Order: sequence, then structure tokens, then C-alpha cells
Amino acid sequence: MSRKLRFLRCLPGITLLIPMLVLGACGADLQDSLSGEAQADPIATETTAGTTSVDYLVLGEDENDAAAEALATYLEKHGIEILLRRGQNVGIQRGDFKYILSPKVSSEGIDRIVVGKSFGVKDEYLHSAEMDRLVRKLNEDLNIGTFSLDDDGDLLFQSHVTFVDRIDYAELESFLEFVDQGVMMAVLTNPRALLYLE
Repeated sequence: MSRKLRFLRCLPGITLLIPMLVLGACGADLQDSLSGEAQADPIATETTAGTTSVDYLVLGEDENDAAAEALATYLEKHGIEILLRRGQNVGIQRGDFKYILSPKVSSEGIDRIVVGKSFGVKDEYLHSAEMDRLVRKLNEDLNIGTFSLDDDGDLLFQSHVTFVDRIDYAELESFLEFVDQGVMMAVLTNPRALLYLE
């Protein structure tokens, strides 16, 4: 538990501020949090130039489980189908693809949302030299993320988007679209991948 939360638990009548600090006060000091200057809601709205309203996902400090719940709520608000909420993982469906998103928050600087996808490999290609060559080739040819094989021999893809404290939906949507296109190029148009994968 952070020093801020331990301190606040000692103050009578402050209990309601604890969730606001966990979900919204990334990097804010205690004075800012108590004065209302810090962001209290994991989904914040900001008006720019007097007309444009942008909502941001604001993640808490060092609380990945709470950040995952905030991420799931934020994505649902924007029409993304949530398939799974478990600990630090949020499973989503985007078109033909299913991904696991895992927020990694830090009060010290850069926050990330890690995006992962698993592809089943046909039994005859599990733990094969062919799959090793495919993974090497995918990583050489594409710079959208990292391809690897898990302990079971399945193909894994992982990438991440970085930001400081908050990210707006247009940025997150653009990143997910980039991942969709990259995964499609890497897997669905690769003859070897089509041969080896289930």
C-alpha cells in the first residue's frame, strides 16, 4: 500500500477518497489530491478550444488490477465487447480477433497497455523447426510487436501502447487498429502461417 493510502486511512471521514486516489491520482501529491486538482474518475472528460470534448482513460498508480477494471469499463463505454475480466487481464473481441489487454501502471513514469494474442498450432507442427523458422521470419519482417512460442508450442503475439497517466480513445483505437492490420498481415496472409496454424 502506498504512503498516501496509509496516511488517508488514518484520517476520519476520508475513506471515500481512497478509490479516487487509487483510480485517478497518477503521480499527484497528497495536497493536489485533497484539493480536488487530481483526476478522480478513471474516465475523465476534457473540453479543448471550447468545443471539442475528449474523454481519457486515467489509470491509478501501481494498481494493475484496478487499472484493468477501469480499462474494461472504458472499452465497454466505447462499444468494445468484453469477453473476460480476470485480475490484470481484460479479454476483448474486435472483429475476427480476440485479444488480452493487460495494463501496467507506474507512478514513476510510463504506463503501458500490453496486447496479447495466441494462435493454436496444428499438432504436427507443435515444437517444430518449421514453427521456429516462422517465428523468426515474422519478427524479421514485421515491427508491430513480438512473436514467440509458448511452452505448449502455440504462437504468441505481444505488443504494447505507452502513455503517461492517461490515453484518449482515439489513440487507443488507432493502436488497436494498427495491431489488427499487423496481425492480419503477419498471420492471415502468410502461407506458412495458414498451413501451420489451426
